This record gives sequence, C-alpha cells and structure tokens, in this order.
Amino acid sequence: MAADKKGDKNKKKKDGSKSLWKRFKKFFSDIKAELKRVTWPDKKRLKSNTGIVLVIVVISIVMIFIFDTAITSIFNATGFYDYKSKSNTETTETITESQAEETNNENATESSVADITETE
Repeated sequence: MAADKKGDKNKKKKDGSKSLWKRFKKFFSDIKAELKRVTWPDKKRLKSNTGIVLVIVVISIVMIFIFDTAITSIFNATGFYDYKSKSNTETTETITESQAEETNNENATESSVADITETE
C-alpha cells in the first residue's frame, strides 16, 4: 500500500509539473493582469500624497534629533556617558610611550643576552 502511494505521488509530479519556462510565463502574465486591476491615482492626488510623506519624514527627523540631543545631554549631565573622548594627540602619546617602553625592554633583554655571551 505504501508503494502505491509513492507511485501516485511520482505520477502526479511528472504529469502535473510544468516546465520552468511555462511557470515563469504564467507568473509574469499574472502580474500583468493584477497591475491592470490597480486603481492608479491622478497627478493631483499623487502630489498630495508625496507631500504628506515628505512632511512626515521631516517631522520624524526633527523629533529624532531632539530626542537624541536631549538624551545625550542628560547622560552627559549625570556623568553616565562622557561624550568628550581623548583627543588624537593624547592617544598618540600613549601609544608612543608604550612603544618606547617595549623598545627599552627589548634593548635591555638584548644587552643582557650579549653580556652573558661575552662573559662565557
């Protein structure tokens, strides 16, 4: 009985499946038919809707800017978040100092190795 079901499924696949090209053709013809049913707005309504969208976008940008500025100033005032970071010169000086220390350590190691080899 299980073999019969498998045979039926395979038959349906072979008989009912369409070629890839036919499926693409049907897909695009369905899209074309659906787009013919759409009620498109006239120019006046299109301009009005576009203007409304642009106004909402600008209002959203302004609101986000205001909230961001307010939250940043609150965090800076409470000390939770310090926006003033180290300047590039301070960072460069720190890196230079640590590199100098590493170089001094390497030179000290090399000189001690040289001293040991000279004494032998």
